[in-house]
Amino acid sequence: MTFNVDVDGKSVSRSGVIQVKQSDTRGLFGSMGGFGNEVSGEAVAIDLGSEGTFFALLRGPKIGLGSLGAPAWLLFHAFADLLKTETNPLPQVRLLKEQRPHRVLHRDEIPMLVRFRDLNDPKSVEQVDPANLAATFGSRVVLRMPSLR
Repeated sequence: MTFNVDVDGKSVSRSGVIQVKQSDTRGLFGSMGGFGNEVSGEAVAIDLGSEGTFFALLRGPKIGLGSLGAPAWLLFHAFADLLKTETNPLPQVRLLKEQRPHRVLHRDEIPMLVRFRDLNDPKSVEQVDPANLAATFGSRVVLRMPSLR
């Protein structure tokens, strides 16, 4: 995932990796099986210099099944056109690895952004509105749409 931000007319770009492993447990657990996801990675830290730092988390702004609260959902939603299937999405997921496609995220797909008023105090965390970084960091900071590759 790549974030591009304009800070006082200069471009700042930071990237991070979200790994989603998908498994098919239908054969192991009979009717109780299904598809599972294992997600790993780190937040992307975007240093804006004197304006501060914000972090793009692995989780989205909503919590719950089928929402942006699940990082795997973000990946599957952004690449839905490549992953269309009625029975087994695993072969299509392999296509992402092989083809390495690129998608620009829509505003409602942007992972949760946060900042810390004090980087040494985890309790000072606050959510940042991706549509209005200026409210938190000043009018010189503008988010260009993040992308997945």
